[in-house]
Amino acid sequence: MMKIAKADTKKLFGFCIYIRTLVFINEKFCPLDDEINDDKEGAINYIGLINDVPVATARFRLSNTTAKIERVAVVKANRGHGFGKAIILYLIEQIKAIDTIDNIVISVREHLIPFYANLGFKVNIKDGTQRNSNILTEMHLSIRNDLPA
Repeated sequence: MMKIAKADTKKLFGFCIYIRTLVFINEKFCPLDDEINDDKEGAINYIGLINDVPVATARFRLSNTTAKIERVAVVKANRGHGFGKAIILYLIEQIKAIDTIDNIVISVREHLIPFYANLGFKVNIKDGTQRNSNILTEMHLSIRNDLPA
């Protein structure tokens, strides 16, 4: 079973950067500067561990009544075991506990739309936005209306 922890130490945050490097730089060919220098102010990072080995990461940022989930990544060798779903559901629960947040947004590649739709997210913008060479579609989840209490 994967243990999920807030990456609130240098070691745990380092694990997040390690996974993001493997996935976004080595696999998706995102520019190194974008990833390493993209530790957004106010981002709350989480790490998923199996036997203390990092396998998944994600973060969210808060803005007014919205939380934005970002940088969801699972180490390639650990995909297909539900770790991505587990960390997303964990973040949703953490966000739901924040009284001032009504909505969650996430920008995803087209092939991931069904995955997030199965978690309750809906396509928010029909036309994708471009980040680097990737076309991303914004999806949203209204946590005060879409999910049972």
